Amino acid sequence: MKFYRVRVDHSRCVGCDFCRTVARCRSPEMCIGCLACYWACPYEARTVEVV
Repeated sequence: MKFYRVRVDHSRCVGCDFCRTVARCRSPEMCIGCLACYWACPYEARTVEVV
C-alpha cells in the first residue's frame, strides 16, 4: 500500500487559494494524501511524494 503526501512548489504557486476551496486540510503536516488539492491546482504548483 502506498501513501502520498502533497507539497507546494512555492515558485509556481500564485496564491489564488483555489486548492483550499476544494480540499480543507487543516495544515500541510496533517496531509492524508487524498490528492484533491493536487488535482485542483490550475498552476500545477503541487507535487506528490510517496511516503
